[in-house]
Amino acid sequence: SDVVVGPSGRPRVQMVGNDPERALYTKCELSDLDAPTRTERKALDALNGLADACLKRQGREGVRLNRGLYWGKEIAVTEPRQLPSDVREARPVPAVEPPREFTGEDDRAIASCVGTARSEQLSSYVASPALLFIGDEGGATVPGFDLSPANTAKIAGAAALVLALTVGASVLAGARLVRPLHALTGAAQRMRDGEEHASVPVRGDDEIGRLAAAFNDMSAHRARLEEQRKAMVSDVAHELRTPLSNIRGWLEAAQDGLADPDP
Repeated sequence: SDVVVGPSGRPRVQMVGNDPERALYTKCELSDLDAPTRTERKALDALNGLADACLKRQGREGVRLNRGLYWGKEIAVTEPRQLPSDVREARPVPAVEPPREFTGEDDRAIASCVGTARSEQLSSYVASPALLFIGDEGGATVPGFDLSPANTAKIAGAAALVLALTVGASVLAGARLVRPLHALTGAAQRMRDGEEHASVPVRGDDEIGRLAAAFNDMSAHRARLEEQRKAMVSDVAHELRTPLSNIRGWLEAAQDGLADPDP
């Protein structure tokens, strides 16, 4: 077995191995290590007094808190075993079981009183909370911000500068967007009025630039179609000029009596 010191500083005996029955045949009483010490008993009695006072103020009966801060009755529990003759009989080990006659409302009231009693018991050992007040020396809270005229002027100037930059950027972006649209509108109107080669400059590869390029292609295609139409009309007129001249000469000769018209 080993002696192990717990987080609270209380030592306990830890059995080495997987046989839990080895503790029954020891010559030392291990249950004595679980009994409250003198200082623990003093603090536990004070806590019991504070919790009982809280319960009596609510018209309830007091309870007895154990070292684990739970309430109940201690019942001696032993297991009958056949022990060797040279080993003294183990004394009953007190086991704590929560009382079953307490209702849920009683348990909540007891738990609340135990928490209040613990806070009251430890209040002298805990520092009071540090409070931070934001305001003037008299404690009155000043609403808003108290700015000096210089700071007010700086804030107003910064706001005006930001506003001016925002307006300038908006105007510049709007001008870059509206100028190509105006050019496209003017070119479309000139094409409607009969201008053959109406085109607009392409200033970028964005949507408006691609629209201007498509408009220029359409205008060039329309101009080529117009030139082809004029060339076709000129060719037809040239081909029809000689037959029409012959017909006109015969008609004039027949009218002057120089030629006899066919029946």
